[in-house]
Amino acid sequence: AWKDAPKLDTVRFTQKTDAIYAICLEWPKGELAVPGAGTVKQATLLGYNQPLEVKSDGGTASITPPVLTIDQMPCRHAYVFKLAK
Repeated sequence: AWKDAPKLDTVRFTQKTDAIYAICLEWPKGELAVPGAGTVKQATLLGYNQPLEVKSDGGTASITPPVLTIDQMPCRHAYVFKLAK
């Protein structure tokens, strides 16, 4: 678990030594901001093979989700964004 995880309504978090995982219970509407994530070198969406745009500013990482059709979605129930440090 990520013990310092922010409290977001539809996002849960877990952590490994080199990454934070943001588990979205619904598709993000616009940019996904993760306060307290620190500097993030790369962001990916599990099940999607392209890197995502990510900005780190003041300890908050902001991820721009890809624009996908329903047929391109990697899952139908939750979406996992990996924030590599």
